[in-house]
Amino acid sequence: MTDIYRDDLIDLIDEICDYHEKHDDLDTYKKIINLKASVLVLLEPFDIAEMEVLIKGKAAWEHGDDEEIKYIRKELGRKRSALYELRGSDCKWRIGRIDALRDLFYTYDEGEGYGERSNTIDYFVIHMKEAGVSRDAIYAKLKDEWKRFKKINNIK
Repeated sequence: MTDIYRDDLIDLIDEICDYHEKHDDLDTYKKIINLKASVLVLLEPFDIAEMEVLIKGKAAWEHGDDEEIKYIRKELGRKRSALYELRGSDCKWRIGRIDALRDLFYTYDEGEGYGERSNTIDYFVIHMKEAGVSRDAIYAKLKDEWKRFKKINNIK
């Protein structure tokens, strides 16, 4: 039996979402993207196509190339659609992997007006679980990364 309870993960997600909502700017958004990318390692090993996406995506974020970020997300969306058509028994976790990757490729401006930008970590965790990562593993990794995030950014 584990000492981790469901509420711990929800509380952690709420804390991150609250922080993001109070600091809704491009700099914080990029930091949250990096936080998600750090948790994404739970999906390893990555296949070649996924590694290419991560490498291209990192370069696009570093250069502020919003068009490339959108293009990557649309390409992942096409792969996701193809998996939906297959409807195989292993499609759900594959779609979860794609969705978790896609969560890194929404530009800051795309969240304007929807009120969902600060909730992106919530959707990311859902997609990680759909990809087959245990909630305990997600909680442990996210908790460690959030602790590191707070220390780096002088958050108490």
